[in-house]
Amino acid sequence: MLRHIALKKILVMKFGGSSLMTVDRIKNAAQIVAAAAAEGKQVIVVVSAMGRTTDELIRLSDVVTAVPDERELDALMATGEQVSATLMAMALQTFGYKARSVNGSQAGITTDERFGDARIQTMDVGALCACLNDGFIPVVTGFQGITMIGETTTLGRGGSDTTAIALAAAVHAERCDIYTDVNGIYSADPRIVRNAVKLDRVSVSEMLELSKSGAQVLNARSVEFAQDRHVAIRVRSTFSPADEGTLIHGQSNKSRHFTGVALNTNVNCIEIELERLELGPERNLLKFRPLRSETRRNLLKSLSDAGISAEIVSPVRPNPFRILLLVRKADTITALAILQKATLSIREIRVNSSLTSISLVATEITAKHEVDAAAAITSQQIPLTALAWHNQRLTFLVPDSMGVKAINILHSHFADIKLAAQQGRQPLRFAESH
Repeated sequence: MLRHIALKKILVMKFGGSSLMTVDRIKNAAQIVAAAAAEGKQVIVVVSAMGRTTDELIRLSDVVTAVPDERELDALMATGEQVSATLMAMALQTFGYKARSVNGSQAGITTDERFGDARIQTMDVGALCACLNDGFIPVVTGFQGITMIGETTTLGRGGSDTTAIALAAAVHAERCDIYTDVNGIYSADPRIVRNAVKLDRVSVSEMLELSKSGAQVLNARSVEFAQDRHVAIRVRSTFSPADEGTLIHGQSNKSRHFTGVALNTNVNCIEIELERLELGPERNLLKFRPLRSETRRNLLKSLSDAGISAEIVSPVRPNPFRILLLVRKADTITALAILQKATLSIREIRVNSSLTSISLVATEITAKHEVDAAAAITSQQIPLTALAWHNQRLTFLVPDSMGVKAINILHSHFADIKLAAQQGRQPLRFAESH
């Protein structure tokens, strides 16, 4: 559980690696922090490692050994954020502010013992609050914590976001500002969708679905934390600090029928073939035992307990003997090991690594969304392999080579419908709009 200590006007400001890539960028970020402090806010800063430092540390470990010890690897990974925190504290001091670097242990962040992908268990922010009351700006190393016996752990990719939002929850901050190299959340990745537009405001639930679907601005675990603890987030650009960015807070806007689309190439589809048929007592009656929903839940729970986020997707052509599981590429081997121990009558397991997931996020997904989306994609000769339908997200699996084309089709189709509704006109038919 989190130990809550309430202070006034606290703002948590997190800076990602691209914002801290060089000393000059660290100084620029420090100026943004100083400006907030000058407005009378008590500021807690959370920093990622500089630029591509984490990747470089992983490369160094690979040079030493092909199979690094997980404990030692976490101890190595944690050094990147320590460099950023100390340099940021020094930069703030040159601007006349009292600042102090604080590591995960000093920040009171206790995690489980899952090296490389630890979960926060408890937080004691007493020392941080004392630091604030003494007039210091604490600069906290993101991405890390300690176990109950003092071992250094890391929180997985994007873990600095989780650190920042967890701290914001623990101190009842008015907001957590995430500074990055983009000026907000877009309706699609603007690098691959030309007509993507910035969203001024997004609900936490919509942001969670976008993050789960591959949007890379915030990791899903940090958004889940924000949802559970009611933390307001603002995503902003370090390089355009005057831009208000995107506010992530509150409930969905029911009048918005299209939020955005996301592409995720970092997935594998595990195809599970169950034992086919059994002969009935008359020897001519074929029957099978259907997979119960309880069995599905237990399967997902087994994966979740191992730290694997998996999703069951439905084949476009229904097959009662086939289960499709969507998992991260990095989790595939572990997932396969768990499946081998599952109490299922499995005939065969295959891994399909040639698929990409594309997702449509809206305030509420309806049958019309599914019909329209499928028609738009298949009309362009893009085959659909499977789909998953949630309250606010519709996900399709398509061939890797057609992922970018498919996501552009989805965005153009639904963005045109939204624009037409705003202008009080009939939307263009899909075939006419391309």
